Amino acid sequence: MGHLSRSLHSGWPEKRRIRDVYNASADVYDEAYELEQAAKHQAALKLAPPNKGEVALDLGCGPGHLLRLLAVEAELAVGADLSMQLLKLAARRADTQRNIALVCCDAEYLPFTPRTFQTAYAVTVLQNLPSPERCLREARSVVSTSGKVIVGFLKKSFQRRDAKELLDSTGFRLEALVESTDLKDLLAVCAPTFGD
Repeated sequence: MGHLSRSLHSGWPEKRRIRDVYNASADVYDEAYELEQAAKHQAALKLAPPNKGEVALDLGCGPGHLLRLLAVEAELAVGADLSMQLLKLAARRADTQRNIALVCCDAEYLPFTPRTFQTAYAVTVLQNLPSPERCLREARSVVSTSGKVIVGFLKKSFQRRDAKELLDSTGFRLEALVESTDLKDLLAVCAPTFGD
């Protein structure tokens, strides 16, 4: 098997396990974490709201709570998730919002053209991935050169230092790192760097 084939399959057993857990528990997950996620989403939007007319990405969109909020301002809000059951919940919730698109995909191998999005949000997703670094590099590749990426780092999985090092090593300039006792995530607003 060639290097590319190995890299495409690396981590797949773990991804499949996580996908299957979310597929089996989509409704329960949504009910159990809706308020916690809503607080994170509101904080992320307060830090970096999408501008009118933008194309925004919600990476690991789950049942679509943040996605629906993005669609209020964005011209197009795209939700990406590996769990088809969570995407089905998102689709049901978004049925009246015509500027939402849903894509079932791997966050470490995004199917989008480079520089497609002006803003990308990855809230409560990195801790579920075999390679958070790969996910952040992919997010960097699909956001515009003047764009922003808002990342949530689950505190029980990432310390402040870890978050800073991860962002730096994946080509981001940290603009803000917010830690609130009200949230279970650190929230980072960052900009992609391209050799500057």
